[in-house]
Amino acid sequence: MLLANHAKRVYAFEPDPWALEQVRKNTQHLDNIEVIDAAAGCGQEKVKLFRHPDFDDDPTMNSQSSSIIATKSNIMQDGFFEVDQVDLIQFIHDLDGPVGVLKIDIEGAEVDLLEALFEQADVLNKIQYVFAETHEKISGHETCVAALRERAMRVKRPEINLHWH
Repeated sequence: MLLANHAKRVYAFEPDPWALEQVRKNTQHLDNIEVIDAAAGCGQEKVKLFRHPDFDDDPTMNSQSSSIIATKSNIMQDGFFEVDQVDLIQFIHDLDGPVGVLKIDIEGAEVDLLEALFEQADVLNKIQYVFAETHEKISGHETCVAALRERAMRVKRPEINLHWH
């Protein structure tokens, strides 16, 4: 909603049905937000979305932990359901204009997405700023995130902040 006050158009991807309903309810009065019922990631496919073990006790707080990463420590590996995933790089490629801000907080899946994005110079050049919350505490991600930060420092455009929380 904050971005909508300053942006011509906001695309919000939300794969969790409970959170999707909340986002739609909270943004229905804003005509420059398009809420998309899907996860944002690499590739157009069905993916497993895992929830926090205490999701039902406090969905507002625990929906923030939902992830497509099965090795994330605060999810139930047997508590998943399938959701659609949009190929975010293709989505950005197909947009008719530049992207001012790309904010990525996809609970561990940002590593694969950022690695793929760095390989697509034409898409990367459409973006002015990238802010990503990296989840290096996920097993195996620390080295990948360190490499992404090194690579981000060498990119001229967009300006990339991988230290955002």
